Amino acid sequence: AKDALLEKKSRELTQLQDEAKRWFAQYQENLPPDHAPVNYAAMRRMSDAVTEAEAAEANYRMASWELVAQDLKAQRILRGLHDDCRQAEHAADSAQLRMCQRAYDAVSHQMRQRSARTRQQRLRLREEANRLWDVVLYYARSVHHAEEPLPPPPRYYS
Repeated sequence: AKDALLEKKSRELTQLQDEAKRWFAQYQENLPPDHAPVNYAAMRRMSDAVTEAEAAEANYRMASWELVAQDLKAQRILRGLHDDCRQAEHAADSAQLRMCQRAYDAVSHQMRQRSARTRQQRLRLREEANRLWDVVLYYARSVHHAEEPLPPPPRYYS
């Protein structure tokens, strides 16, 4: 009885081994010819870097829209001050004209400084996004240059 059971189990094991070898051979045939082992740690780091780079890109776009909004607001304010100066000029009111010109100069200076600060911040955000995309490219290149070896085959292949 023990011999029959042992024979049956060894036959099942041989059958499993043959099936596993056949599946493994089929798996190897379906691999692309230039297949390299995948560095899963680099893949995870690349995924995190992509998320970070997309967030930096979104910050850059927000800063761009903020800059456009500031420029439009400055144009509207300065146009209003310019119209006030022209009205004072037509009314021949020199005190009002001087006051309008001073206000126009002060506001235009303030708007230029604010715009310059926003442009600098936007430039820094662009550089940060570019740096993060470079990190993504570095990880993308290192995904297929794995230091990690392929996992060992299951023990019944040998």
